[in-house]
Order: sequence, then C-alpha cells, then structure tokens
Amino acid sequence: MPVRSTALLVAALAVAACGRDATAPAEPARTTLLPTTVRMTGGAPLLELVPDAAVTDPTERARLADLRAAPWTVSAHVARLVADPDTLLVEGRAVAFDVNPSARLVFVGERRTASAATHSTSWHAALAGGTGDAIVVFTALGVTGSLHAHGPPYLSVGIQPLGPSGLHAIVQLDNGRFPPD
Repeated sequence: MPVRSTALLVAALAVAACGRDATAPAEPARTTLLPTTVRMTGGAPLLELVPDAAVTDPTERARLADLRAAPWTVSAHVARLVADPDTLLVEGRAVAFDVNPSARLVFVGERRTASAATHSTSWHAALAGGTGDAIVVFTALGVTGSLHAHGPPYLSVGIQPLGPSGLHAIVQLDNGRFPPD
C-alpha cells in the first residue's frame, strides 16, 4: 500500500479518535458498501463482530461515536479478538476479517516483521483470490490496521482498538471523502 494512503488512514483514524472536528468536501462516494453476497470462505477469523452493547466504557462509546460521525466513515462495527494475533498472523496463513455482519474478506500473509524496540509485530498480506492488501500491526494494546480491496467493490477498512477493554472498531472508509492533499 502506498505510504500516502497509510498516512491518510492513520491521520483520519487519529482525528476521529481524538474527537477533533474535521470537515471534508462533499464528493460522490468512490467506495460502496460491500454487497451482502461478498462472503469469502476459508481463513481463521482474527476478530469477531459483537453487538454495540458490548461497549460499556463511556470513553470507548465516545470514540466509536466519533468514528461513526467522521465524514469518511461508511460504516463502523465493534469486534473483539478471537485468536492470538501472535500465532495467527504468520506468513502463508489465511486470515478472515468480517468487515460488516454479512461480508468477509480473506487475506493470506506474505510477510511478518517483529520490532523489539516498539514491542510490535506487523503483518502484510494479499487479498485471497483478488487484488488487495492488508497491513496489520499488533501490540499489547490490540490490533491496528488497514484492509484494501482494489475493486470492484473498491474497499478501504481501518481497524483500531477502542480502548483497554480489548474491543476494536472495524471502520469502512470512503476514500473520496478525505480532505484533498
């Protein structure tokens, strides 16, 4: 994934998480909701979607609300880890990501890099049977990452921890709604 796209995703998620007001020009959507028929098979799930009611911490509820209110958000769902990222995110392993209640994408690990300095591990993967990529970083705080399907449908998804509860937000993004460079 180009560095610019990664930087935009990180910046967008950081702004939403901090609750700062951000405005974006109104543009037609270039990303659409995944049709309910997109359900790839295979792969072990890393995250499991859970009801919004699982978010009980007020700070985490506020963070989720900020993510949903961001102009570039198409949808946002709550998930929790169901597998140990350290054993699941390895080279050659197929990993499933439910990006909404009826759509699953599967990525196959291509490269894994551990950093002792940051106590993190990054996992780079390719979309199984399609054109797309995933970059996932896990630390003691949880999993942060981006998933991309290079179409159709064109899809960008961000994953980030909501807070110390272990719950995560899975946010489908509309790249056409980000502020211009």
